[in-house]
Amino acid sequence: MFKNLDLETFIEDLSSEKPTPGGGSVAALVGALASGLNNMVYSLTVNKKAFNNLIDEEKGLVLVSIERTKNLKNDFFKAMEEDKSAFEGLMNAYKLPKGTEEEIGFRNKEIEINTIKALEAPLNLARKALELYEEIEIGVKYGNKGAISDAGVSAILTHSTIESAIMNVKINLAYLTNEEFKFSVNNEIDNILKESSEKKEMFVGKVYSIIEG
Repeated sequence: MFKNLDLETFIEDLSSEKPTPGGGSVAALVGALASGLNNMVYSLTVNKKAFNNLIDEEKGLVLVSIERTKNLKNDFFKAMEEDKSAFEGLMNAYKLPKGTEEEIGFRNKEIEINTIKALEAPLNLARKALELYEEIEIGVKYGNKGAISDAGVSAILTHSTIESAIMNVKINLAYLTNEEFKFSVNNEIDNILKESSEKKEMFVGKVYSIIEG
């Protein structure tokens, strides 16, 4: 699994001619990094004076968000593997024989099926990354002000995850011919990207306001 590789090995594999890891797995890794940063803010917050001064309801929000952020981190690790699996499935479909009409028909169908799978992996990643903003919002609001820049970087990385995932959706979507399906997916990713951009700008703006006083 990618998460078990040391950083240098992962980057060397990424830099090589190997088909994976690629942009999709990297996008998911960035999501995991964004999650890690948000939880770092929490680690520097819980049981500190400012946290202890919060009312119980606010403390509860932070503690629940810590667990949700951990779960999202694990989801992003899974997404790295799902992208790899989907890409390998598509490559295997392209390698199918095409010597007869029957083989060509079967190959074309498998390519279509696996192209959809190859775009669903980053689409699901974009959907999942959008959820992280809910946790970043709590981190920005209640997090240790000395580490608030890390919550801002988390927001920036979350948007990078989404933007990168959507690019991987689009490159696969271009090979499909079902216009109704393409319209539906394009509509969804446009909305995701718009929402992500707005939230990223909002949280980054809040972080700068806190930093600059």
